[in-house]
Amino acid sequence: CNTSGNILISYPSSPNAIDQNASPCNSFRQALQQNTPFISPGRVSTITGTNVVSIATHITGSRGQSIGIMIINVSLEQFTSHLMVVRQQLSSNDEVRIWIVDEEGKSLANTERVPLQTNLLATLPGLKNALRGEQGNLIAREQNRDWLYTYLPIAGTRWAVIVQRPTDVTFATVISFQNSLILALVMLVIGASFFWFVLHGWVVAPLAKLAQAVKMIQPSQIEKVTDSKRLVRERGRSDEIGNLINAVSTMEDEIHSLFRKSDETSQARLHTLDAIMRSTDEGVLLEDPAGRIVYANYNFTQFVGISPQEILPDSFDEKLVAEKLLALIEDLDAYNEAILHAEDGPSELEFQVRGYYNQVGQLVPGQRDIRMRLFQVRDQAGQLIGPVSYTHLRAHETPEHIVCRLL
Repeated sequence: CNTSGNILISYPSSPNAIDQNASPCNSFRQALQQNTPFISPGRVSTITGTNVVSIATHITGSRGQSIGIMIINVSLEQFTSHLMVVRQQLSSNDEVRIWIVDEEGKSLANTERVPLQTNLLATLPGLKNALRGEQGNLIAREQNRDWLYTYLPIAGTRWAVIVQRPTDVTFATVISFQNSLILALVMLVIGASFFWFVLHGWVVAPLAKLAQAVKMIQPSQIEKVTDSKRLVRERGRSDEIGNLINAVSTMEDEIHSLFRKSDETSQARLHTLDAIMRSTDEGVLLEDPAGRIVYANYNFTQFVGISPQEILPDSFDEKLVAEKLLALIEDLDAYNEAILHAEDGPSELEFQVRGYYNQVGQLVPGQRDIRMRLFQVRDQAGQLIGPVSYTHLRAHETPEHIVCRLL
């Protein structure tokens, strides 16, 4: 077409092509005002009588002067056939729908055999957004099925393309992965629960029972807690739990043995300490194997009337101690006879004295019953040091009390 709107050349040639009244050139005169191709909406060609899209391009000369317009008609039927090939490449089950729409919302090409020039503004979701130059996705329900609509504008045109796919096919991989993940999580929960139940019954519960049993171990325990009914089944196991329970049982035996030994040692030490402490209230006299007095404590010397100065090492007279004691004895013959019997038989003897000396050295007359216990003292090497006599200087205490203190 020239700048006046007249057709200069037409291909393919047609009788209508020379009809200037039916010329499309006047419809594309705005192409003379722009440097980019002008694309028309879908229309029916006046030359071929088919649905076409026209592309008009401004033609200029070597000096930039306007010469005319070149118009190319693109058949929408061929456009649709090419679109069908694209769909076959995307999907072989015809579940992909492709729509190409012009700026007026009319169909230029589609894969669903919808008549061309059909207005799709009310039919395709997201079409209005695409015609405004936006792109995006949305899901809509159609024919009892959810469909994903992807829309975007075509660059350099006022057209838009919409691809329609069923969500169950589009997201099949995602849904399959999601289902597999859910199944894996369920299996994990079931496996973890089963593992926990087995672990609890096979390891945790026996350890808890063993911990409770260990807490019950007491020094005075008569029955072993590891032999109780709660640990009978676990004790017969041949794995680490059984070995642990047997080790604890052995440890319990050793603990009880140590308790008993410690208790016996403690009791012996307590008796010794008690005897030592109580000896401060008793008269103690130590003789060597030859019968000479080696030691006499303060209570004994005070009882028989010996002053502190007389028991100093430099002035100590062993005969004086014996004489003082014999002087107080009521029946000397009975005393000597009791001493002889005590050396061969019982280690305790009783006799009476006429009185005793108080703390100020005064003789207090009065008959008193005296109980004396004889035993031997040896050193760490087992050598005999001599006999010791514990003389009970109290007049009103029973033999049981004396034994409890001195044993």
